[in-house]
Amino acid sequence: MTVEQENRPGTTARSRTLTVSEVVQETKDSVSIAFEVPDEIVDDFKHLPGQFITLKIPSDQTGHVARCYSLSSSPHVDDFRLEIGVKRTAGGYASNWLCDNVSVGMEMTVLTPSGKFTAKSLDVDMLFFAGGSGITPILSLVKSALVSGSGEVVLFYANLDADSIMYERQLQQIRSEFPERFTLVDWLESENGIPTSEAVEKIIRDHKGSVIFTCGPSPFMDLVERSATACGVDHSDVHREVFQSLAGDPFDTATLRRLSDDEGVATATVY
Repeated sequence: MTVEQENRPGTTARSRTLTVSEVVQETKDSVSIAFEVPDEIVDDFKHLPGQFITLKIPSDQTGHVARCYSLSSSPHVDDFRLEIGVKRTAGGYASNWLCDNVSVGMEMTVLTPSGKFTAKSLDVDMLFFAGGSGITPILSLVKSALVSGSGEVVLFYANLDADSIMYERQLQQIRSEFPERFTLVDWLESENGIPTSEAVEKIIRDHKGSVIFTCGPSPFMDLVERSATACGVDHSDVHREVFQSLAGDPFDTATLRRLSDDEGVATATVY
């Protein structure tokens, strides 16, 4: 399946109001937040696996701040539902506000999906490297590839310890549903130390020919890229998620108009 043809999103950036439908405490310092999408604006939220939405978060100092959060939900599985994962970060206003204040029934202003961390096709073997909360866009891609694609899916998921694994229940369910096509490799720093080039290169060599996706802390993604290069993987077959700061307010009318002219690509700093 060619993803762009199957579920091509609109290219006009729009600001919409969504209602929180579920909040799940994933770990002691992370939550998943789901939004229900009303029928009348479903088309505005068509998206590709791996994309993100931008939230307008209240602030006493500035009125509001804008932050991007990757979608962990899959457009091929989770109809009319958007889900993000949020992990607290030290000094991160937005992530702490969301973890402490969001509740079911709350309305939030959301910018429609954007992002280029997507797959050209789901009918290829895929090798994913996720670090911590970097699992969010990768979970969307994993679910989409298994449900609507035909290739083998391997996920290397690095976390500090067993208690810090986000979406553990979903991942175990996926493993039980797709035992022949899905392989989950858990790496816990509390037991194995930080991921090594030897470990990453071994997995890449064991799954030669797979398209590689990585999301997580910059040093982790750098390690994956270096390892892929050492294994002779073509640069075009390695994809990493990168968020950049957006000058100005992405919810400002003039900025929305400019984003629409730029094919709907909106980026903001993640905290």
